[in-house]
Amino acid sequence: MIDSLEICTETGIDRDTALRIYQEAKEPIKTLELFKAAYQLKSRVLGNRVDIIVPSGVILKCKLNPPCRYCSAFKHKPRNFDAILQAIPALSRLGINKLLLVGGANMEGYDEEIIELVGAINRVASIKIEINFGASLSRETVQCLKKMNVIGITSSLEVLNEQIFNHAKPGDSLEQRKGLLQIAEDEGLSIRSFMMLGLGETDQDRIEHLFYLKSFKQMKHLVLTSFTPSKGTPYGDRLPCPGWDVARTIAIARLIMPDISIASAHNTGLSDIPLWYMAGGSECFGVKILETHDLKLKPGEELIPVTSEVGIISRLPIIKNQLQGMGCMAVFNCS
Repeated sequence: MIDSLEICTETGIDRDTALRIYQEAKEPIKTLELFKAAYQLKSRVLGNRVDIIVPSGVILKCKLNPPCRYCSAFKHKPRNFDAILQAIPALSRLGINKLLLVGGANMEGYDEEIIELVGAINRVASIKIEINFGASLSRETVQCLKKMNVIGITSSLEVLNEQIFNHAKPGDSLEQRKGLLQIAEDEGLSIRSFMMLGLGETDQDRIEHLFYLKSFKQMKHLVLTSFTPSKGTPYGDRLPCPGWDVARTIAIARLIMPDISIASAHNTGLSDIPLWYMAGGSECFGVKILETHDLKLKPGEELIPVTSEVGIISRLPIIKNQLQGMGCMAVFNCS
């Protein structure tokens, strides 16, 4: 396996080799070899930079019907956009120049709403914007957003296996999400995609998914999320995806796509940060905007008040502490 990894980091990796290494890495000693190769490749290509993702929080209700079988977020009330808007100018004062605008999906389209949201942000701040609203955008809307300071489009396939996708997401469309990836590619916008692990997909499904994403030249950001059962949902009694699976998938994704940013989910535990970093991770959810009535600081989190209604929570002290404890000289860069 070591010889294969040395070759891969120099010449690239093909599907068969990736699958073989990925399966061999289920054994912990082999996983360490994979981690070493992925970490060294990431360090050589991207250095020790860790980019911080700043999401807006869900600001448009998810209207998928029926809802995804693993998700309870559709029950939650969207954030007050007017309150969120008050905090956005403060981001630039913190050295943050990019915001991930997040909302639920709507199969009938959220085109007008998203254009209005972006327009409102542009009126109060000069900040780069990424969009994550499922497949709720038309090509015309993407073209319009490109002229409005939007630099990136998120299209989360979650799982590429069509049968598993249709069962897990009966109100959604894999083809529409793939179509949005192609639109972003055609329009020259940065692509971010989320890949969910633990929905029943095979190792081969995961490798095929990664190589599919690699086929897009504009593919710049990958977030690996782990299925976590949510009580009261149809998938609520299933077992969660093991953290070991997430870590080795980060590592093989790094070998397949050496120059992209790879992150784990926004709810990644603090104790998982060193493992994520060793596996080749390079991007992290570290700052969030919350209304004051939702503020619940965890140990080590920093509150930056904005108004009486809204504040910014930073996890940077925790993240820095976790990585510096490993002897890493990480640079936090929001560009």
